Amino acid sequence: MSTGACTRSPRWVAIPLYDPDQYAFERATVSNGGRNVTVHITKILGFWLDRMQGNEVHGHLMYYPTLSITGTPIPGPSSFASTIILVR
Repeated sequence: MSTGACTRSPRWVAIPLYDPDQYAFERATVSNGGRNVTVHITKILGFWLDRMQGNEVHGHLMYYPTLSITGTPIPGPSSFASTIILVR
């Protein structure tokens, strides 16, 4: 009989995403040389770690369940990157 408790696999990790343009702007405008810049997380990307070969990590991008700052669940499409692109 199940108790309803479920834990996530340690192979299923959350990767925070941020806006690099916003980060660069804030870093350029702070008076301390950019050492104490706040990074604003814009989305959470799920990653399933499949295997590692030497220094290479192999896995799959996927949904990762998250909560909003009010504590309510965020729907799946809102917590996953809608477009994946390589940035600087």
